[in-house]
Amino acid sequence: MFPGQGLSPEDRTRVLKCTKPIPFQGLLCDEETEQCELYLSKRFGMRICELARVLFPDWCARFAHDPRVAPDTKVFTMFYNGAEWLESPSQNHNVDPARRSKRQKLDQGRCDVGWHNNLFCHLMYKCMVNLEQHNHREAPTTPQILIVCALARIAVPLKAFAAKLFSPDDVRVELHHGARGQSVNYVHFVSGSRYVGKNDQHQGIQRDLARFYVAITRARLALYLYREMRPYGTPGDNQGDAAR
Repeated sequence: MFPGQGLSPEDRTRVLKCTKPIPFQGLLCDEETEQCELYLSKRFGMRICELARVLFPDWCARFAHDPRVAPDTKVFTMFYNGAEWLESPSQNHNVDPARRSKRQKLDQGRCDVGWHNNLFCHLMYKCMVNLEQHNHREAPTTPQILIVCALARIAVPLKAFAAKLFSPDDVRVELHHGARGQSVNYVHFVSGSRYVGKNDQHQGIQRDLARFYVAITRARLALYLYREMRPYGTPGDNQGDAAR
């Protein structure tokens, strides 16, 4: 018998109401739940398995690919200039202060990123190359190419740009939650700063490695990771905002 069983809907709501947010995994991981470890991949190859083992040692320590069915997934890291981010085309500075959301109030005086000429054009070019050079002996997927964005403020204008050039069956732009469960031939994962002029690509939701895991484990043939080129300086002597 579960809590609230046999009560009226109103009483059951009061019994089951949770006043403290609980992560979904917290509902699953208890003393009665069998703990599982990921250890075999059929979707992607050795390179992504190695990356997962390093980033998630607690539950991917023995992660390996199945050589009988897993493709030889390539992994590329692309660095771009984060100083070239422009303001989001959708940002509205004329919102009534009394009607600003909590995030708008916190972000007051800061400009959301949303457009990067060189990065976006390079992404479209790479998508064209992926489509043109695709080995037709490999089974097609729908879409053929998935661009996963860490931030909605980047995904919205990029999705509009991609829609002008490609069919949604060829190229699709999603956030992390839209990428879950998909198996796609080519994946481009884009991370970046949240605000123009700020070196904070590892802040906010981008600190969540679970989201990163979703992004990097969607690719079958090739994974492209786009990251800002940061002025880290000399190892062991990093100072200021760029070092954090």
